[in-house]
Amino acid sequence: MTRGARVLEIQALADGSGARVAYLRDGLKETADADLVVVAAPGDAVLGLFPTPQPAWQTFFGHVHYTTSVKVYFIAEGDAKELDHGGIMFPSKEPWQIAPLGWDRHADGRVFGMSALRADVYDPAMSDDEILRRVNADIERAQPVLARGITQRMVYRWARKVPTFRPGYLSALRAFKQEMQEGPVYFCGDYLIGPSAGSALASGWQCAERILGRSAAS
Repeated sequence: MTRGARVLEIQALADGSGARVAYLRDGLKETADADLVVVAAPGDAVLGLFPTPQPAWQTFFGHVHYTTSVKVYFIAEGDAKELDHGGIMFPSKEPWQIAPLGWDRHADGRVFGMSALRADVYDPAMSDDEILRRVNADIERAQPVLARGITQRMVYRWARKVPTFRPGYLSALRAFKQEMQEGPVYFCGDYLIGPSAGSALASGWQCAERILGRSAAS
């Protein structure tokens, strides 16, 4: 079994028996033939995998887009009771730059927490220092005891957080689901249902059902 390899290209075999996948492993290009391929990649990256995508794929996948986000994870230390656990969701109509703030003390005594800039505040061009400055300012304002105890911070940029359903997307999705032109290639992902991890899981179940249904029919 090959894991952690970067897929370069997927091409249906001419005789209809399956598909050929080209990928990089240890810097070398290799290929593998399969009876079927499940594409669980971000929707906006799908078309780049196919030299000759089906017409339905060409029509639909250009509509898939994602929101971006940045998270700040931190570790805090201290014995104050306020550090044991807590969570705040900040109203968008109030003058805060962060949206959530949460923290919890683990068994070793350290406090692990997370915060994030609001979507309308975050700019991917911001430096890590700028992101930390804005987040830290609001943590200090909301929970000064927590802010004073922070010893480590990490900025995580989430380039594809969740799919965004722009105007016209639902119509494009409905048309695609009516004729996905699957087999031997199948698709799953949150972009096929909704913006959540649960939607991604559900799309995987639906994909498996389509594969099993087609196998039973044949």
